[in-house]
Amino acid sequence: MTGLAEHLKTATHEAHRHAETRPLVRDLLQGHLEREAYVLLLRGLREIYAALEEGFDRAGTTSPHLTRFAAPELRRTTALESDLAFLYGPHWAEGVEVANAAAAYAMRLRHTGEADPILLVAHAYVRYLGDLSGGRAMGRQVARHYALEGPDGLRFYDFADIPDADAWKHAYRGWLDQLSTEGRDGDLVDEAREAFAWNQRLFDDVHALR
Repeated sequence: MTGLAEHLKTATHEAHRHAETRPLVRDLLQGHLEREAYVLLLRGLREIYAALEEGFDRAGTTSPHLTRFAAPELRRTTALESDLAFLYGPHWAEGVEVANAAAAYAMRLRHTGEADPILLVAHAYVRYLGDLSGGRAMGRQVARHYALEGPDGLRFYDFADIPDADAWKHAYRGWLDQLSTEGRDGDLVDEAREAFAWNQRLFDDVHALR
């Protein structure tokens, strides 16, 4: 029997491909994304991660088994705030525009966390496993393109408390498979597809703001 983790991977393959081939992502990987646009992207991601992680904090009061999907070692809000402060300055919260797609996605996450918190796991799967899978390589690209020596400006990609990313991803997939006992596999797969769609909207929105 196929577990939830494999089901998520298979069912979101096409959505994943569409998200990672957006023009903004291509420009970032090729070194053609202006620093200002990169800061806009980080600002949007900060709103998204903050909403996601706040949702898990609230969910932990009634469903503590969900909190491991946003464990402290994975969380990115503080790292993003540090990078924004370094790349833009201390007044990034007021000075950097939040893309409409990011604001809408954050609102969606807050609503989801209140109405059906288990669905936050689908968004965590898309973001955190993606970060662990390609984050370090992306960080090296960003460092080269923007002449960053680190760690300042690159903390989003730094999982200092996760020395073995492969082991963490294996454990994470095991936790996902354990969720199958709750009978929500179909809902989580649908929500993961939505998560990829929301990330695609963010990429396109930031690209349009350049």
